[in-house]
Amino acid sequence: MRFLVMLLAGFCLAAHAAITFTIKEHTHHTWTNELVTYTVKLPASQAKRVTLIGPEGKAVPVQVTPKGNGMAEVAFIVNVLPADGEVTYTLKNGKPVGKSIINRLYLNQKTQLFYSIDSGGFSVIFPSEQYIAGAQHFFPETLNQLALRLALCEIHRADGLALDGFLQGEMKILGMKQTLVAEGPIYGEFLTECRLEAGYYRLRTRVVKGQNAVLFREEFDNPKTAVGKAFMTFSLSTNYHPDRVSSAIRSWRKRTDPKTNALGDDYKLDFDAARKEMSILAYVNWWPETARRATFYNSANLDGDAISILPAQIGGWRNPMGMYVMTEPGGKVRLDLPLYIDQDWVRDGVEWGNPYYTGKLEAGWPRTAGRRSWVLHIDSQANVFPKEGRSSVLEAVRKYCDLPLDKVKDWTLDWPADPNVTYPRLYVEPGKLDGIRARVKDNPRWMKRFGQYMNRPISYTILEDQKIGDDLLHAKSHPSWNVPNDAQGSLESLRSFVDKVWEHGYMGFASPNNAAPMLELIKFDAAMSVATATPEEKAEMRDWDAVVANMVYDEDWHSTKSGVHRGNPNMPPRQEHHLGVASCVLPDHPLAAAWRARGEAEAIRELDDLVREAGTWRECPHYQYEAAMYPLFQSAVPIAFNGGQNIFQHPKMKATWDYLLNISTPPDPRFGTRLVPAFGNGSWEQAPLFGWLANLTKQDDPAFSKRMQWMWIEQGRPDWMAFSETLLDPALPTEQPSLTSMNYPGFGAILRSGFPSKEEAWVAFRAGDNIEHYDYGDQNSFMFYAKGAPLVIQFGSQYQPAYRGAWYFNRVSIGHREVKPGLFGGTEFASAAGNEDYAARMTGFAMLGAVDTATSQHVTDREGLVPDDKNVPMPPNFPMDPYPVPRRTWTRTMALVRSFTADGAEDPTGPVYLVLRDSLAGENPLASEWNLWLLADTLDTAANPVRAAGPHGVDLDIFLAEPAQPKWFTSEDSHTFLAGPTQESWQKMNPGKPWKETLKNLRAHAASGGGYLAILFPRKADEAPPLFNTLLDGKGVYVTHARGADVVIMSEKPVAWVEGDRRFSGTQGIIRLEGDALTLTLLAGGEIAAGKLTLKATTPASLTLRGGKMTLITDGPAQTVAVNGKMVEVAAGKQKVGVK
Repeated sequence: MRFLVMLLAGFCLAAHAAITFTIKEHTHHTWTNELVTYTVKLPASQAKRVTLIGPEGKAVPVQVTPKGNGMAEVAFIVNVLPADGEVTYTLKNGKPVGKSIINRLYLNQKTQLFYSIDSGGFSVIFPSEQYIAGAQHFFPETLNQLALRLALCEIHRADGLALDGFLQGEMKILGMKQTLVAEGPIYGEFLTECRLEAGYYRLRTRVVKGQNAVLFREEFDNPKTAVGKAFMTFSLSTNYHPDRVSSAIRSWRKRTDPKTNALGDDYKLDFDAARKEMSILAYVNWWPETARRATFYNSANLDGDAISILPAQIGGWRNPMGMYVMTEPGGKVRLDLPLYIDQDWVRDGVEWGNPYYTGKLEAGWPRTAGRRSWVLHIDSQANVFPKEGRSSVLEAVRKYCDLPLDKVKDWTLDWPADPNVTYPRLYVEPGKLDGIRARVKDNPRWMKRFGQYMNRPISYTILEDQKIGDDLLHAKSHPSWNVPNDAQGSLESLRSFVDKVWEHGYMGFASPNNAAPMLELIKFDAAMSVATATPEEKAEMRDWDAVVANMVYDEDWHSTKSGVHRGNPNMPPRQEHHLGVASCVLPDHPLAAAWRARGEAEAIRELDDLVREAGTWRECPHYQYEAAMYPLFQSAVPIAFNGGQNIFQHPKMKATWDYLLNISTPPDPRFGTRLVPAFGNGSWEQAPLFGWLANLTKQDDPAFSKRMQWMWIEQGRPDWMAFSETLLDPALPTEQPSLTSMNYPGFGAILRSGFPSKEEAWVAFRAGDNIEHYDYGDQNSFMFYAKGAPLVIQFGSQYQPAYRGAWYFNRVSIGHREVKPGLFGGTEFASAAGNEDYAARMTGFAMLGAVDTATSQHVTDREGLVPDDKNVPMPPNFPMDPYPVPRRTWTRTMALVRSFTADGAEDPTGPVYLVLRDSLAGENPLASEWNLWLLADTLDTAANPVRAAGPHGVDLDIFLAEPAQPKWFTSEDSHTFLAGPTQESWQKMNPGKPWKETLKNLRAHAASGGGYLAILFPRKADEAPPLFNTLLDGKGVYVTHARGADVVIMSEKPVAWVEGDRRFSGTQGIIRLEGDALTLTLLAGGEIAAGKLTLKATTPASLTLRGGKMTLITDGPAQTVAVNGKMVEVAAGKQKVGVK
């Protein structure tokens, strides 16, 4: 709100000089009773010899406070700033009007006891310096007890309401000091300082004349010894008896007489026991019983007051702790403000050192120090709960917490427009608009959907249709909360956006994943290009857009220094991406360079800090490509098009998308395309950004571009992301990549065979410490496609129903039993602290040609307890309690056995199968169960193997060698969620059929300490099934198939086996006879032989004899391998050596 300070006759107020303050309103709102301050050059000697002339030409109260070095703060009240209007105040020499709102209360003529600040509606009373000094002098031994009893401030209203603020706890207080910081007719402010043992506490208290709020700013630094022992406490029931609360709370505990109103959840307070009623947080409250604000009142006295606790201006907080509302029997309510740092997710919304924590704290700020600002708002219940109109609490949030006029007046909302800035300028490469229009108009699919509400920006950009342009500017509809309705034109939606912020303040509006600013900036970009837009409309939209940009730039919207938790890893970057876009749509704004710098820096940080070298991301694939990468692209594209950094050449950008490419499934007959797999909070999905990236990198990295374009086509040419029409080019060249098995630290491993045939096999082995937005209990689980069909998968329900617990995944559940009423064990303990023992660790990975293998291990001595049924709700984001179990080590090895033709070419139509080995070690181990979730029409469990008849012409034979003679249990589950864009592909393959994902569960049990050895053998429904027989008491399996016979040995301990000319010693090996080819594979060190072929190695190795030629493949450390007694030296890494 660009303000004008006009300095007449120099910087100092000489005779007949004046300083003029002009405030222009740009938000179409009327501001009333607002405190504003300016810093001007004014000698201290003149501070009490000036007057302020208001808009009506009359002197109004002004407060001038010297700040040193010839500068002073000028403070006054703007009674009314009309919407779209302006007001002017002039400071000049003269006699000031108004009297101080601070009173001094004396015991006698020489002894002052208290100060009183009178707002007009209430008084705040402080002990005087003299009182405190006397207490310290005469009662030094009792100062600590005195301070603990002494109210550092008391709040009194004429109607009898009284609130006390005092120190509480076991701290030792060494001294106290009271300082009058500011005094005048506008506001009074005190600084109370307490010197504590090894620390301090400072409380600033401000009261403004004519306003119903006390503004507190606290700062403290105390050692760990103060934890739980040092509080600033406000009693809310000293002379007031609230029995209900209205709160923006995430409630979980059952409340008495719950209702809802404009302030949130309203319920009766229970005083049956002492408890923490809620924790009021500075930012988003994801956790149970945490709130953004709270209003207390007495329902039996509707003529009485309501008291509200409002966190304020979070950008100024440091190292946040919660503000604890405590209740006790007898109707007692108090607010406890901790004077120490001991952060916990559920209590404080922050947990320093936690791997999930995404806050940023000001560099150099002490880890033991904290700062918070908050407001105690006192008003009549009639104003707080009006029958009509807006609650005064919501106005207080806007006025004191987030958007005071004193802040907004300094925003630059009126600046000279650069006539050379043209639109659109975000998602159209400069100079390419005509070519893009021609390309898009040749696409019937895209042309068909233009004109829909959500496509108005792109529709006008391409078509330049006058009706679409008019709608893009002027269309009106009812706005929805958070994201203005897609049906609104830019003028209306910008107004709605600001209206919602005005209505609720940032506290009720901003959240780390808020996409509304980006949508407004994008719509503005297209609207500014509408040919019929008038200069006045363009100027208004520029004003609105500058409001949006300044808002997001504000530390109170998106705090980068306070330390508040800013959400999941994908969330904090989103707000900075808004700024990157703002810098492109308003390039002539004075802050455009600063906005761009923050946007670029965050995009680079997002890749450098949150993406591993192999491309894996801290969250599940859906969150990686859609929640993290999409907003990044929305910002990075216009930055690159407008002369900024080209982040698409960043090595980790390419690693990200090569990873997402390689983990994508084979073509899925349910949808007819490859898919982003449904791990974690995701569904079966298709990513348009593959195609975007192909276009964005075609010049700088043609090879990368071609494989991205290939995957975009393989995923069905998805185009559902906004502006895909301008950033996709279906005519770009493609090149099929060479997809192979791969180890991806953090995610797990991908095992592949037969790419890129229609029958390729794909195993996704999920084991790693990237666990955010993955499902609870999916460690060491897997999915399996083969022969052109999904066979073993998991539910792609994204959020609901929430499949949690090991028994809902393709894995072993250890100790699945009811431990407490309604709560079951059997799953690793996942704590909010990101404990190391939740995630499994990949301990082995090798690509050996004939067999690709991966091994993961999980070690723990505790488990988490969750309901057995997915439909039973759990508290949101609530860390479960750990339950101790005997220490155990679970090792899972997966081996994908591949097939080859006689000439050595890989053949996915042949006998390709999956070997699973699960070993459990530890003292007093719990019993376990082995689970598969199968996409199958029927399960025939009459024998071992189980026959799973699939719906796509592929069956799966499931044989368990260990435990012997398994007892099978079956069930099924289903859900109906499917990501919206993928519905199109589903309907294309299944016309008129509603989506429903039903999976059948196959379960077997092992005794305590027992392990599992399984063969999963896929085959076409018309092919003969293989034969299975066990050896070594279930440590091995004979697999007889159409092309030959194999021996699979998988033991947790070394074994020796001899049968004719075949022998083995070690733990894991496979002898495969396929046609005339003989392959010996060691998945771990050992010796293996068949016929005249022997292989001895210390790490994984495979030897194949085919057509008279021997080939040795190793993948691991350098080693010396013995082939038929001959020593062969092989280097580290994957090596392929011909052996004579």
